[in-house]
Amino acid sequence: MLAAGGSPVSRQLLTNAVKLLGSQYRRNRPAMRHFLSTENEIDYRETIAQRETATGDSMTSNLMPVFAAGVPVEGAALMPAASGLITHPLNLLWGIQRNIHVETDKDISARMYKIVLTLRCDFQVEEELAAVKITGMG
Repeated sequence: MLAAGGSPVSRQLLTNAVKLLGSQYRRNRPAMRHFLSTENEIDYRETIAQRETATGDSMTSNLMPVFAAGVPVEGAALMPAASGLITHPLNLLWGIQRNIHVETDKDISARMYKIVLTLRCDFQVEEELAAVKITGMG
């Protein structure tokens, strides 16, 4: 775990997260991902856009991939703004319980179908040493 202490997302913060991974997990950095909230991903792109280089210009004109310490940075829609995660995407496990209930209803006057899906699911990191959670980003 890496505590950001209220500092905003920066290249140095993301680089420090990569350094916290064991050397055996840093071998294939392009296959790993920095998962940030979409707001933090936009803020990180904005900091890269401040550079007076071709990379800075391209950050303002298109959505090319952005990297930190050789690891792609991606926005995750429901990631809390103060948190981040670096790991290989295959290290993230999502499980669904077998008992899935689907209920439907029809509202004739509104011309609408209502579908309610009920299930139990869980999310885990398979190898904890192959992931670093960033907390306290401001």
